[in-house]
Amino acid sequence: MRTPVPIGSKPGTMKLRLVYFDDLTTLPVVHDLDKVVKSANARRMTLPEVRKTVAADECDIALLPAPEALRLPSVSVIPCSAVSLLGPSRLFMIFSKVVPTEISRVLVDQEDYGTTLLAQTLFARKMMIRPEFVRSSHPLDPQTYDLSGKDGFDAYLLSGKHAMVVRKEVFTFTWDLTMAWYEYAKLPYVLHCWVARKSANLLRLDKEIGDVARRNEGSSDVASRSADRAGVSSSGMRTIYERAIRTTFDGNTVTSLRRFSQELQQARIVAFPQMTVYTESSVRRPVGI
Repeated sequence: MRTPVPIGSKPGTMKLRLVYFDDLTTLPVVHDLDKVVKSANARRMTLPEVRKTVAADECDIALLPAPEALRLPSVSVIPCSAVSLLGPSRLFMIFSKVVPTEISRVLVDQEDYGTTLLAQTLFARKMMIRPEFVRSSHPLDPQTYDLSGKDGFDAYLLSGKHAMVVRKEVFTFTWDLTMAWYEYAKLPYVLHCWVARKSANLLRLDKEIGDVARRNEGSSDVASRSADRAGVSSSGMRTIYERAIRTTFDGNTVTSLRRFSQELQQARIVAFPQMTVYTESSVRRPVGI
């Protein structure tokens, strides 16, 4: 890997390059990060931009969806804060028009967090089926996309606020993926984690990132900001943080990462179908909200 190039640092000062994205699931570990982290030049990006920056080897530290990070041989998970989900969260949901054994095609929300890998693994390991997963080129907003229409898909994988507003009773089968992982592995599902280039000297950065999570724990400001993004009440968002979202990096988190990595490898003994992109325009007829 190339030697890091300082971004905006003073002459003679070499700082690590840190990239991250923020949304309702990452805010507990990145809110006010710039004010706390002093050992790195931190840059906020969109998740696709973070992915491109990591792929181009243009950063030293990055926040990534854990399923994606586990597939990168050139980075190491660093011992600081991770975002994990324990039990039902309604943040990552499968909504199906048919019973599970009849699911053959799943349309994935454009704003997927790597949970397609979780869904594929759980379908293969728990349901003994391997449906085709197709990524939508448009956000699957249930207020504008007809989830009951005849679009050739049996089920939908929705993330974040799109998953939270759909009425489950409209569908034949619904599956909360984080709850499904807990029922299967009896471990929290690690959603996001910090990774570092294997040659990077973290200095005090791991402690500083941990300090950000501790500072934000139970913060009403973080809950309010997340609620605004999700379109739910602050009290509702605080409940989700209290019941489901964890920002620790403890033994359970490490064990869950190792377990998921093992399950992913074993589930892929038979290759998953290649993921394609669905580009048809959204149908403007809301359903199930």
